[in-house]
Amino acid sequence: MAIYLGHTTARRILESRLVLDLDRSLYSGPINCQSGKREVMDAIANAFKNDSSIDPDNPLYMRPGEPLHLVVSDANEKRHWSGVSCHVFPNEVPSRSFWLVKEGIFVASPELCLLQLAATLSLIDTIKVAMSFCGIYKLVGDTDSESIFDRDPIMTVDSALSFLDCVGEVPGVKTARRALQYVIPNSGSPMETRMAMPFYLPRRMGGFGLPRPVMNKPVYLDEAAREIAGVPSWQDFYACDAVWTNLKTEQEIIFEYQSEEFHDNEYAYGSDYARQLALESMGHKVHFVANAQLQSPEQMAELARCIVRETGMKLDPGAFITTEKRRKLLREVNS
Repeated sequence: MAIYLGHTTARRILESRLVLDLDRSLYSGPINCQSGKREVMDAIANAFKNDSSIDPDNPLYMRPGEPLHLVVSDANEKRHWSGVSCHVFPNEVPSRSFWLVKEGIFVASPELCLLQLAATLSLIDTIKVAMSFCGIYKLVGDTDSESIFDRDPIMTVDSALSFLDCVGEVPGVKTARRALQYVIPNSGSPMETRMAMPFYLPRRMGGFGLPRPVMNKPVYLDEAAREIAGVPSWQDFYACDAVWTNLKTEQEIIFEYQSEEFHDNEYAYGSDYARQLALESMGHKVHFVANAQLQSPEQMAELARCIVRETGMKLDPGAFITTEKRRKLLREVNS
């Protein structure tokens, strides 16, 4: 028996980093699924049950109503099972297509998963998926509201482009290629991605067309800043969510996403305030951005003006005008 998980099922596995400790075998053999549904479902559940962090009732972190997505190589291999969707990948399977989960069970690599999703997702949603795969976090549970920072990226833009070069003209390849043009590595959460995208995406897509920030850039502290922050002597920098730089003054313009829980968490408030004081003592600018601001075209325009003013760059005043394209972009980015 050989089972190949792809599409949205693979996305859930990859975004939750369930595969971090698995054998990332670059499997390129034949794809087939000759087993019955019960055998397939039991095998998948058993492949992940040894991980104590996994919900035994939802081991793949599937969202309500989502089918299980399998990959097959021929239309004759498709199974018409309730709650299961089969995707035909007819071309010769290139290397880096699947990672080995357990003997007989494979999950689509991030590169293949991105290609499959790009065939059905919009450009903006495809960018978000690629940013997640190139990010340094994992999702926890069956929503994207909780994430854990500091995980290695499972894909790079170069690895994705190299993979796409091998697959030919298949559904999704054009959208995937276009999406990769707008990917910034090292996002630390889905909300950091949502915060950054509208600022640097081009105006024809509804963005402000600003330079790209550096995500989770290490901003180093001097001795006085470390004392203000009250951090241990070994901590010599903060990894800041999104950073633009004033090239003349070398001043950093730092945007930090502030979660809803912040307002009810006294420790978080004190920690963020100390962080802000420490960074600003060195001449940097720090701005905290809340979820409500991300959804407001007018407030996002004010934040964009702030970036322009503090970096010393010039931008056409028309870039700040709220248009239907911008409203549509913010709706899609924040969905």
